[in-house]
Amino acid sequence: MLLSRHENLTDDRRKNLERLLQANGPLNIAYLLREQFEQLWDYADAADARSFFDAWREQLCDQDLAPYEKFAAMIERNWDGVVAYSRAARVVEEMMNGHTPDVWISDRYSAQQKHGAAHQTCLPHLARDTAFALEHGADDLPLRFKLGFGKAFDLARDIASFKASTIASKRRELEKQLATLLAAATGCDLARQLQAKIGRAQEQLLVFCDYPGEVEATNNGSERKLRPCVIQRKVTNGYRAMWAAQAEADARTTVDTARLTGANHFQTILDTLV
Repeated sequence: MLLSRHENLTDDRRKNLERLLQANGPLNIAYLLREQFEQLWDYADAADARSFFDAWREQLCDQDLAPYEKFAAMIERNWDGVVAYSRAARVVEEMMNGHTPDVWISDRYSAQQKHGAAHQTCLPHLARDTAFALEHGADDLPLRFKLGFGKAFDLARDIASFKASTIASKRRELEKQLATLLAAATGCDLARQLQAKIGRAQEQLLVFCDYPGEVEATNNGSERKLRPCVIQRKVTNGYRAMWAAQAEADARTTVDTARLTGANHFQTILDTLV
């Protein structure tokens, strides 16, 4: 449980973890520091990432966490590689091959930033971070963020049925509420971290309002598309030759594109091969 990311735990395992952490103060601190370090990968700017890492490392002082200090020293030694142009970002750019979509939907990982003309951050990812801060924090600010996300999810669900004026009104209300929450004072470290994470994504939260019925507030659709490939990889332990992996990628891309455009799958495959 301690090695799993919090959002990947089942409800029962989350409850067991919470009881374990409550019974062991030092373990609780170590776990929270590990969860907090994950935010490093949210930063698209190297200077911001450096500031975050320095602040995170300062928290290790007087904690008597030798493994963490060793880990921090390793990150320090390899800092240039940590913030270098990542392989994940290269994969995206190679796949897009110069194409810039009108809207890019993704989580907050830095490798997923700056690939589209506009960017919609996956709201459920931030909602899970909010749930974690609500469970382990000592402030009502995460609850207020949770209520705000609930309103955003309601808007995203019904947006195709609203008039443009209604969408604009609801968006202004959400933006006003968000600005108030981001400016709210809090003495809880988890609440402040949540504020910072949501603040960095502030301009990417309600982009779906500009494309009613076309852009979702989540990238769950993309993750569902990838699931068969992940299952196939786990069952077969992957392909033995690159041409086979490329062939499956080409086939899935062709079929999914046909589905999006309403074309016949088999005819699209034939047209592609001819």
